[in-house]
Amino acid sequence: MDPETLPATNRLNAKNFRFLDKNAYIGVLRLKRDVGQENSLGIIATSYNFIEKHNDLFGIDGRFRLDKQTTATFQVLGTTSRNFFFDPNDGVTRYRTGNGFAYSGSYVNSGRNWGWEAGGEGFTKDYRADVGFVQRTNSNFNYVFGRYNSDPNPKKTLISYHLHNFTHFDYDWQGRMYAWESENLIELGLKRNSWLGVWWEPGYERLFDHEFGATREAQTCDPFATVNHGGCTFYGPSTERASAKQHISFYGGSNWSKKISFNGQFTYRFGHFDLDFGNGRKYPRVSPAALALGPLAPLDPGRGNMLQVNGGVTYQPTNELRMQFNLNKQRLVRNDTGLVAFDVNILTFRGTYQFTKATFARVILDYNTLNSRIRGQFLAGWTPSPGTSLYVGYNDDLNYNTFHPFTGQLTPGFRRNSRTFFVKMSYLIRKSFG
Repeated sequence: MDPETLPATNRLNAKNFRFLDKNAYIGVLRLKRDVGQENSLGIIATSYNFIEKHNDLFGIDGRFRLDKQTTATFQVLGTTSRNFFFDPNDGVTRYRTGNGFAYSGSYVNSGRNWGWEAGGEGFTKDYRADVGFVQRTNSNFNYVFGRYNSDPNPKKTLISYHLHNFTHFDYDWQGRMYAWESENLIELGLKRNSWLGVWWEPGYERLFDHEFGATREAQTCDPFATVNHGGCTFYGPSTERASAKQHISFYGGSNWSKKISFNGQFTYRFGHFDLDFGNGRKYPRVSPAALALGPLAPLDPGRGNMLQVNGGVTYQPTNELRMQFNLNKQRLVRNDTGLVAFDVNILTFRGTYQFTKATFARVILDYNTLNSRIRGQFLAGWTPSPGTSLYVGYNDDLNYNTFHPFTGQLTPGFRRNSRTFFVKMSYLIRKSFG
């Protein structure tokens, strides 16, 4: 029987049968040869194969020390994939072969006081690395970095200082720049292992509609449509958004004593983008398009101002016990509507007790206010030697006073999402040949 003639539910089940009793085959090969004392050349190859998803990668890399202060590195990679690729220029996903290329390289000169570095990396549109991770394709990232470190003088109140500039330019393979930033930083080293710093970072960011879906040229659409079913990716006449940005940050910290240390940072970002995806029931979309036309309106990314605050305190009353508490806060307000796009606080507690040199127990608790989610991990470990270890642990994942994902009803109290008990063991077999 033709699966397409079956009812929708049965047709879906029939299509899923091809996954039964099938295994994914994954392979990794890494070879490296030392050339001289501090130089090396290597190759890397990976392969991933499962049903309709196939990906092969091959690359060469090297590292060379040119003198006591200078090193150079490079890597070039090629990939071939048989997979589903979305084409924003016609709004269609096709199963086809895609070949890709990637590169990275750096040149580093590191002296006692002065140092500088230049480098970059790039990935073509069809580059894929299924045995690994790639953040963004059709992109190039080039940077320069320069710094100065003063000679430390422990007898003075200002023990040392550090200056640096880090500037990067990001552009696609069509030559369109989509971002640049230039970070300028000053950090002061003070007594009691304390530090204070400030940085200022002007920048620019540009968004294109093809990064979010089909381009305007690929579809007949109304840029002011009330819903996005077959409509434009971006609301309004423009197919891109741009923002000149200014970032300012103050930070500091201190290892005040053997028992107490702390750190904190305050950052404010002018012109930061809200991508207009919404952030759950607490923070629905607040763009002009969403407010005027409803939640199904085309995307309307816009500028906003974002506050970031993070900090932590570490308390170690004994050599065996160490406890840490950290807070990470982010809050973004759109400029055009004056409404909050999101406000999230992540609180983390981490405690470790070292019974012996090889045996320890650890607990980690995270709470996210955006989705009222609590995650905990409880772990006991034994690591008598490098490569030999035994870990026994328990993970728990809960929500508090949230809406059920299937019924949509408010669930008071705690609702468990998952819990896992695990055991991990490893043993390193040492064998020499020669």
